[in-house]
Amino acid sequence: MNALLEDEGEDPIKFNTTNTDATFRALENIETFTRCCKEYGVPETSVFASADLYEGQKGPFIDVINCLNELGVLVSETSLCLIPRAFRVR
Repeated sequence: MNALLEDEGEDPIKFNTTNTDATFRALENIETFTRCCKEYGVPETSVFASADLYEGQKGPFIDVINCLNELGVLVSETSLCLIPRAFRVR
């Protein structure tokens, strides 16, 4: 997300790097990522819950994959795309 935001002239995301409880820090950083996905344009229905990634259960984890796919589609549609042209979604 930071590379995408910086290419658009936006400030990078500040993730939690303090020495707080690891579970809390991880969930907070996942929530920050999903919030940024929504702000970037990923539909609300495609954004996953923090627990889906943190717990890594096979069923809900598909929501994480779908969110990353939606983000990839949005990125591939921009002129600032970091993905080689051969791999872009058409």
